[in-house]
Amino acid sequence: MKKAINLQINQDILKIIALLTMTIDHLGYIFTPSFEIPLRLIGRLSFPIFVFLLTFNLTKKDLFKKYISRLFIFAVITSLILIPLKYQSGNILPLNIFWTLLLSVITIYGVEKTLQIFKQNNCKYFIIGYILCFSAIFSCLTDFELFGLFYILSLYGWFKNKHKAFGLLTLIFAFLMNLHFSTTASIISTLESLIFLLPLSSSNNSPRFLNPWWLFYAYYPAHLAIFYAVKLY
Repeated sequence: MKKAINLQINQDILKIIALLTMTIDHLGYIFTPSFEIPLRLIGRLSFPIFVFLLTFNLTKKDLFKKYISRLFIFAVITSLILIPLKYQSGNILPLNIFWTLLLSVITIYGVEKTLQIFKQNNCKYFIIGYILCFSAIFSCLTDFELFGLFYILSLYGWFKNKHKAFGLLTLIFAFLMNLHFSTTASIISTLESLIFLLPLSSSNNSPRFLNPWWLFYAYYPAHLAIFYAVKLY
């Protein structure tokens, strides 16, 4: 019986690709309306990569508290920077992507803790349902909204359990979360997510580019602040 192919990934290279495609997306959205659609189609590649890196690492180590604290800090910082700038554009919603990721990590953490504490108690399903309902409501205020939240939850479930149902849900939500933009964008994110369902591993010996860690997080509010400031002032 043949062994499954195990693809080695370099997480920092993926981060750089995500940052570049995200920047292209925001250039199209903020500065170049005539080229907005092709630039933003390229930008559709970024969110699935961010989600992949987040969920892949969450299932390898107990990083929940670290991710929650980091995401919360940068979600607040980004909001303080962007809300005044976006307010002048007439719309402060949706909340920035850090809130989407933070909400997803808190939701996963809540579900995992519930399953640990109430192993033999059926009330765990009620608690999990309550957590999911609350998160679904709050997700409507954030980037990628409801479908983005459940895309993250599904991909985490796939990496955690490798159950086909989670893989199928990942592809469904990958398609739905970009459907409001265009069918092409939905196909792009679905095909990209299909790659993430392959057997993947990350080598600790891979060269690192993004040190210290906070540079990766800080790039998001920094480049958006510059973009909005240039456009408005």
